[in-house]
Amino acid sequence: ASADSQNLELARARLPILAQAYALDAAIDVTGGALGCLWQRAADKSSYARDQPRRELLAHIVSADDQLRVSACEWIGRMLEDAAELTGHRMHYLSGLVRAMAASCMSESEGGRIAWDGSGASQLLSSMCLKLGTCLFASSSRISARLNDMAGNADLLFVANAFIQGSEDAIAIGSLRRKLAKLTDEASLTVRATLLRSMVLHLASFPDQVDVGLDSFAALAGFVPLPLDSKELTGILASSMEHCMRSFKSIAGGVALDSAKKAAVASFHSIQSLCHSICLPFEQAEGFGAVELPKLVEQHPESVYRLLAFMTIATHSIVSAAGMQPSPELRWFSLLRSLLDCRLFGDRMKVSGICDLLSLTISGLWDLAKPSLSRWSASLDDYLSLDQLECLMGAYGGTRSLHDMVLLRVIGDYEQITRQSIQRVALAFGPTAASTYLKERISRTRYAIERDENDIGVVGEDTLSNALLAVDSGKLFRTVLNFPVNYSVADPVAQLLTALSDSEGRAKPGLDIYESSLVYEPQFMLAWVWTVVSARVQVDIRRLFECNAAGLALVALSSADPRTRKLA
Repeated sequence: ASADSQNLELARARLPILAQAYALDAAIDVTGGALGCLWQRAADKSSYARDQPRRELLAHIVSADDQLRVSACEWIGRMLEDAAELTGHRMHYLSGLVRAMAASCMSESEGGRIAWDGSGASQLLSSMCLKLGTCLFASSSRISARLNDMAGNADLLFVANAFIQGSEDAIAIGSLRRKLAKLTDEASLTVRATLLRSMVLHLASFPDQVDVGLDSFAALAGFVPLPLDSKELTGILASSMEHCMRSFKSIAGGVALDSAKKAAVASFHSIQSLCHSICLPFEQAEGFGAVELPKLVEQHPESVYRLLAFMTIATHSIVSAAGMQPSPELRWFSLLRSLLDCRLFGDRMKVSGICDLLSLTISGLWDLAKPSLSRWSASLDDYLSLDQLECLMGAYGGTRSLHDMVLLRVIGDYEQITRQSIQRVALAFGPTAASTYLKERISRTRYAIERDENDIGVVGEDTLSNALLAVDSGKLFRTVLNFPVNYSVADPVAQLLTALSDSEGRAKPGLDIYESSLVYEPQFMLAWVWTVVSARVQVDIRRLFECNAAGLALVALSSADPRTRKLA
């Protein structure tokens, strides 16, 4: 059956006729002869190139029948016994056959996870991937050449990923990770990141091999200082950190302190590099106008923010699992302050999707910084400045959206840990307040006007008037109509991580009107009303009724929570 490229479709159409013409034993003999013939021709480069349609046709044939598939796998096993011959195009040939046969019994997600369906065929082919992978990485001297081959051959890369994710040999996987760590060439950068991602996925199947996962995490973090101009590379790194985050969250203890510290240090420098890359300090904003700033906002794709968020959360999971004490060399609070000092932070928080990721980043940095902060510190370095708090409150919309709930957790934690009242800045929140804060800060920066940080607890008449005008009366009325009598608050960070459409294809959970941006968060708004009425400033009380704030206090009297009733 001559199957040149122009006759490939015709040959496929003839397959049913061939199946009727040959008995099974004869079909096995015919396919076995074809396998051997193409094996011999693979030794010659020109013949291998011409045989591409024949190899594709043969892969379809052996994948169509269970017994033909078993026969082909037995033949591949015999070829693997002579590893000395498994070089060049012959490895490509066998990898292509295995991947084609595996297509019907496995799935490969966008995040790189290979899932077998548990059938007999999947067990057979996964074992073939393990044997092929062992031969693929057998020689440490040829590892660089193998990676270059994988860069241009998806079949080889599939076999390598299936081998790493499915191997129970921790020593072999650890040895491969060390080989990858020694390589520095940028040509194989994406392939190395893909293989290290598979090592993180390996941890999900073999949770007892924590050290391999931690070392892979540290190695992946080491990629970040490189220029992130490749969307493919940043996407791989982001999905890798997402897998790290989910794997390390499920580990309670059993993490070696030395390995955890190494991973945390590598992560700190990478997060610092990312923050410096995406942040534009106010001091550098001079001269940027309405045309230049939007270009700066769009400079980094969403995958960079996913990478930053998931790496931060994963690092906190590692630190928590290892029970690490705060390290003075890891200045997490400084990173949080630099993020809130970013000239473009407010603009990025207005972008759907980016706001969720930045909220997770702020939450992760706060959780990492919190243990090192003192309740009674006299140093201003242990507190957020008034400008930084205004930036945080400008990003917080006061609603029941998940990213707002994450920020509210940080705001409440900050007040409790530092014992610093943020009464003044809490009155004005959301996009309107953010625009006002931004204009005032730009003006102060331009004229080098210093602020009195002691003003943070001072509530003036102008502050109250602006706060009452900025609140959305319609949204507050919907909050009254949908007030939850049995109020409970789940972990917003866990909810947001679940809600994000991740690489495993989980769907976003359905959210009712109360769990959305259509209503205010009632506990926060009750505290807001209390701040207004308790301020020692004359206020027009009618405005509290016009904006439905008094209605919220009234309906909160029916809450099942005694603390809420007391506040109301």
